[in-house]
Amino acid sequence: MPAAVVNEELQPKIEAAEQEQGRSLSRKEKQALKEDLIQTLLPRAFSRSQLTHGYYDAEHQWLVINTSSASKAEDILALLRKALGSLPALPWLDNHKLNNHLQLWLQHEALPGNFQPGSEVELKAPDEEGAKVRFSNHLLSADEVQTHLQDKLVTRINLQQTEGMGLTVTDDGGIKQLSYPDSLTEQNDELGWEDLVARLDADLLLMADSLNKALQAISQQVSQVTAD
Repeated sequence: MPAAVVNEELQPKIEAAEQEQGRSLSRKEKQALKEDLIQTLLPRAFSRSQLTHGYYDAEHQWLVINTSSASKAEDILALLRKALGSLPALPWLDNHKLNNHLQLWLQHEALPGNFQPGSEVELKAPDEEGAKVRFSNHLLSADEVQTHLQDKLVTRINLQQTEGMGLTVTDDGGIKQLSYPDSLTEQNDELGWEDLVARLDADLLLMADSLNKALQAISQQVSQVTAD
């Protein structure tokens, strides 16, 4: 019996019982509800529901999906195509052009916007053996890092704004390990958490706006430099 299935079905039953009785259920009562629920669920086939967040930027025509899995992103696109009838979609960057820029960014050249190399990078040799090296919490301008550019390609690099957001760009165009400064996340503190949906919407708007500016800077830099 998948624990996720039991927990998903159990919580509404606990909330309904507590609302009906006007009090919190004891641990023993919750356990009894759980046991009854398991007996009810046993004959059924299970499907596990998952929530994946995303948003569409109409100005730049970007569909941003919050997942590290390319296959899951494709699943979301397939669902949207089924709902809309069609949805032409291409990667937001040319991977070949991006790969060239990853090399430049590690050399502190042609950086997008006000980003600077952070403290993490991964490089991989393009030959069959594919020797790989990764630096974490390291000064990326150091010689022991830069010398690897002679025989390896950057596969992922962390970029950081001064007192701003941080992110990691991968050679397939993925954006990972997003981090936001306290000055941004604290902007909605006055809203509190009484209206959870409104607070989450407000936080999403802030983060999406900051991410969009970063994506635009990266996209413009890649296009601008490769055109020169």
